[in-house]
Amino acid sequence: VRAAWQRVGPGGHLSLAISCIGGRGFFERLYWTIARATGREPLAFYTPQHYTVITFVVPRDDAKLTAELVAARVTLRPEGTMAQTLTTSDDWPFLYLRPGVMPWGYVTVLGAILLFAAVSVRGVFDFGRGGAAFNWPLFLMGAAFLLIETRGVTSLSLLFGSTWVVNSAVFAGILVMVLAANAAVRRWQWRDPRPWFVALFAAVALLYFFPLGWLHTLPLAARGIGGGLLTGLPIGVAGVIVPMLLARAPDPAVALGANLLGAVLGGCLEYFSMLGGLRATALLALVLYLIAWLLVRREGERSESMAGAAAIRA
Repeated sequence: VRAAWQRVGPGGHLSLAISCIGGRGFFERLYWTIARATGREPLAFYTPQHYTVITFVVPRDDAKLTAELVAARVTLRPEGTMAQTLTTSDDWPFLYLRPGVMPWGYVTVLGAILLFAAVSVRGVFDFGRGGAAFNWPLFLMGAAFLLIETRGVTSLSLLFGSTWVVNSAVFAGILVMVLAANAAVRRWQWRDPRPWFVALFAAVALLYFFPLGWLHTLPLAARGIGGGLLTGLPIGVAGVIVPMLLARAPDPAVALGANLLGAVLGGCLEYFSMLGGLRATALLALVLYLIAWLLVRREGERSESMAGAAAIRA
């Protein structure tokens, strides 16, 4: 809305028509969101056709409005103030989420997905039934991976809209970074994943602090490349760590199962953004990576201690 308002010329106006069948709460959220983006309250004209369409008009100071035509239309005003209304933003772009209402539909479906994934993956990889131990670091790495991936799709929709361009930018960036990371591990035969966590933390911090709106100033191609690489950078660094963890695992197939189960959890955790916003999901991914690092470090210290004890006995 802000970008559209900046393109309105002298004497012009911004017009936005949308069905407000969602109720007065939906109307007021949209009304005050437009007011925040443009710096002035819009005129809201009611049309009882096509599922209660509301046309919001924001005129420039020098725009000419015919008073008789405006008076002939049914106008609406919000009952609450901007301070009393939960408006959308680039960090919280959930226009249709009803305030103060628990989305039980989401909770039920996500719970069913997690339960089905846990039962089916356990049956395939024999977790807890005499098979290899559950690989918690790879589980957490998988959760953080898909959390960042799904967050990237949502956040880059701010740049291109919810179109195939977003999917192309996000998935291309991720695939390029992961392919480069795997090629690097294979080429230089890295073995210790612990130092790479520092770069991983820095990449997630960049994702959190980077002003995504700045990409709007770039041409379309540069915007797609920059947005894709910004999302793909932490996954690319994680792509260096995960092959090393798989190589160290007693049973790589079972470790991969833990990683896939974590990815299911990460996809569900993306809905946390409905509470904390999109930037908060980067912090959640950082917490998952931090716990994984602590577990990897503990395992590394235990292995080094056992190797030292074996050398002393020898």
